[in-house]
Amino acid sequence: MRQLSTFAELDAFRLDPGDLCIQKEYPTVEAGYGSVKIASYRGKLVAVKTLRLHGSDDDRERLACVRIIQYPLSLLKRYILQRLARELKVWAPLDHPNIIPLTGFTLMNDLSSAQLVSPYAENGHIGSFLKKAKQNEVVRMNLVRNAAPVV
Repeated sequence: MRQLSTFAELDAFRLDPGDLCIQKEYPTVEAGYGSVKIASYRGKLVAVKTLRLHGSDDDRERLACVRIIQYPLSLLKRYILQRLARELKVWAPLDHPNIIPLTGFTLMNDLSSAQLVSPYAENGHIGSFLKKAKQNEVVRMNLVRNAAPVV
């Protein structure tokens, strides 16, 4: 696994937000630290994860208070950049058949939003796949065993 250490290396994954076309016929999936929508990018379906500033209701309330009382918006934008950089540094260098690759990211010019883009996986994330497929314990353990060395 190759480490990415400079902004120039990370910037190589930057996509033009205008190239993404959200597919409204697919539902939005809410996840812990973002929402995931399906889009088309250069003629292919992709998953677009929009990063949230918060993970839980407690985080949302705390950040709302922090923004109003103590910190300017610029610090919240810095937080988005830090979250994006952390996710990119972990995900971008991963190269394993059981981990979906990073296609790239978008960042709004005003730094209000960041999105991570990956190829669309028809079966969703591993949890939804296992629920739908009703896999037995042997198959589940093999999936975990194959993915564990990478993460």
